[in-house]
Amino acid sequence: MKFYLITILCLLFAPNFIFAATNDFVADANITVSAVTFGASTADMIIFNGSTAESWTFNSGAFTVTNPGSAFKVGSSDGNVKSIKISSGGSVLVCTENTTPGTSYATSPTSSGTYTIEPSSTTDCTTLCTTLANTATYNSYPTCGAASCNAGYRLSGSGSSATCVPIGGGGILVITPTVASTPKAPEVAKPSVVAQIVSPVFNKTLRYGMTSDDVKRLQELLAQDKEIYPEGIVSGWFGQLTRKAVQKFQCKYNIVCTGDEKTTGYGVVGPKTQAKLNEIFNTQPATMSVSSIFYFGLGKGMANSNVKRLQKLLNSDPDTMIAESGAGSPGNETEYFGSLTEKAVQKFQKKHGVATEGDPGYGYVGPKTRAKLKEIPNTI
Repeated sequence: MKFYLITILCLLFAPNFIFAATNDFVADANITVSAVTFGASTADMIIFNGSTAESWTFNSGAFTVTNPGSAFKVGSSDGNVKSIKISSGGSVLVCTENTTPGTSYATSPTSSGTYTIEPSSTTDCTTLCTTLANTATYNSYPTCGAASCNAGYRLSGSGSSATCVPIGGGGILVITPTVASTPKAPEVAKPSVVAQIVSPVFNKTLRYGMTSDDVKRLQELLAQDKEIYPEGIVSGWFGQLTRKAVQKFQCKYNIVCTGDEKTTGYGVVGPKTQAKLNEIFNTQPATMSVSSIFYFGLGKGMANSNVKRLQKLLNSDPDTMIAESGAGSPGNETEYFGSLTEKAVQKFQKKHGVATEGDPGYGYVGPKTRAKLKEIPNTI
């Protein structure tokens, strides 16, 4: 009789024991850790399938992992969680933005020790990086280093050592227009500066709760139409105002006008909405002549007008685009052949069967690549 009573008690309390501590842990499916405390709120966290560790513990809001294995991945399906930090001994070792709730995750270090996993309601990963002059965006913490630069500057170095230096070494060239002495002709409406420099090409689904540069570009585009987005707030946060603006855009251009995100995609920037955004806001002149003939090789570290011409050609194909925003993106081509240009050349070579990983000249514009570039129409 005592044996059966002990067995029943063990079965009743087994789930609580498992979530309190698990030894020699291997996740064979996604596991939800409920009500992890952060600030004044709580959120459900996810231990992703395949995560391994000696143990993990959740007690009164404290979420820790001991001696993680080759992979221990933690995320959250809660859109209020903007970033996830992993620390040890009071020092933050990993910080990952929760850009896609339920899919994004932070990966714990694999060295022995106990690590605290902490959700955050703010996107504060980049604030952990040391400020670098003329830097537009940073690499993921803790690598840090410049990821893109302000106008007039180019990347120098890579990873944590990347910095922004003046293009040509002489700073930014400011050209002062000549004032005409004759009376000015009446001004005509011109496309906004935003329309000329913001790329309308999106390769990822955007939805409510996300924070990213893609969302910022989306807001800049939608703000050009006051009927769609009269508030015009450009924050990078996909909130209720942005969702409402997307719905107005979808309805105006007959994409979808009823339902919601889950049933019809109403308010979500999916493939159809992305295609229409590209169609409506793509202001790149259709008759801009760019020669696709190159008489000598181009490679990483070079800086000249031929590199800028190369970037324009690569940007004419969404599959080989240098960048979606910032330096090197359509309308923001530079004369510097950096890592982004090298990757775009590699995409071009793979797409057209010129070269692939491990082949000589992979990422370099040599004879074969130049011959293939000549086949691109010189009007883009």
